[in-house]
Amino acid sequence: MITEVVMLALGETMNEARIVRWLKREGDRVAKGEPIAEIETDKANIEMESLASGVLRKIVESEGAVAPVGKVIAYLAESMEEILTPTPDAPSTSLRSAQEARDGGGEQILPRNDSKDRRSDKLIASPRARRLADRENIDIALLARMGTGPRGRIVEADVKKFLSQRQPTPTPPHTHTKRPSPVALGDTVIPLAGIRKTIAERMTRSAQTAPHITFDADVDMSVAEAWRAKVNAVRKAKGQSSISLTALTVKVCAWALTRHKWMNATLSGESITLHGEVSIGVAVALDEGLIVPVLHDAARKGAAQIADEIADLSERAKTNRLRGSDLAGGTFTVSNLGMFGVDRFTAILNPPETGILAVGRIVKRFVPDENDQPMVKPMMTITLSADHRVVDGATAARFLADVRAGLEEPSLMIL
Repeated sequence: MITEVVMLALGETMNEARIVRWLKREGDRVAKGEPIAEIETDKANIEMESLASGVLRKIVESEGAVAPVGKVIAYLAESMEEILTPTPDAPSTSLRSAQEARDGGGEQILPRNDSKDRRSDKLIASPRARRLADRENIDIALLARMGTGPRGRIVEADVKKFLSQRQPTPTPPHTHTKRPSPVALGDTVIPLAGIRKTIAERMTRSAQTAPHITFDADVDMSVAEAWRAKVNAVRKAKGQSSISLTALTVKVCAWALTRHKWMNATLSGESITLHGEVSIGVAVALDEGLIVPVLHDAARKGAAQIADEIADLSERAKTNRLRGSDLAGGTFTVSNLGMFGVDRFTAILNPPETGILAVGRIVKRFVPDENDQPMVKPMMTITLSADHRVVDGATAARFLADVRAGLEEPSLMIL
């Protein structure tokens, strides 16, 4: 049986994608759910999974090609089958078996392509780096071994450095070059495209269409930090990774969302969906922009499992190994900028979600104790942004109160 591999829609705004590289070559066996290609969407570079099992018998769209959603980009077949292609006189819409071809179907059998695997010859470069190189007419191969990103990945800064070192091309005499707009010497003009364009469009739409209501809360992190120190000491002794502040915050938010269903909601058109599963997106900053991988079913997971999954999602986001399911289905978002020294900030809603929590850094402050005497405590400011079309202020405030209570006393979550 022949199976078509089509370009999948891996996001609500995705209409097309560029094939960065094939992860399988012709003749390789592919299992259902196994990554088959790395593609560049308007959000990120992600891995596209195969929806069926079989042998990759024919690649239709080569690396670098841009294919619209639904277009056939390859064919899978059972081990003894061959891909058939119509002759110029035959209909171009049919796929037939070898038996039909022997019966006079007017089609020819394509030979299997045994060309060598060229993946090792491909450079790893960010989408913004490739776009800048294309715009400046630079062969990206000239930057081989110059990448400063993860695994030698070529990032936009590498292309800019190459440009700054390149000698300018002299202008022929009596030739006047018309510039589209005045640009000062040393300026770099970058088109609003790719992930950056998607972020701009989504955030503009969110700010213009969703009436944001925001709340701040100062959180005493004394107990939480003592708990993390104790637990992480045990995990370190076992060779396990630490539970980050982001992981603990995600766990607390998941717990609070089960208590406040209207905050675990999405708005689409004239319908509000109250989700039974809590799936929290965690904002990750890349060279190309901000992406939000999703931690699914977070309410059923402990802080340790959440920490491990966040670390895995972040690593795969930075190395372009995310899958479509990693970016879909979020019901709430957590954005932590505390590691950058930010005390507090207000985040814009990630549509169609109802809420997003902005997390600042932990800093020691003088606060009054129960006897109104000043004492130093590790304090953190969290800011909730909520969609006022879905929830009222009291609903959002009660949710934030529970988040603060859970962070100040994590043991509440086991009651």
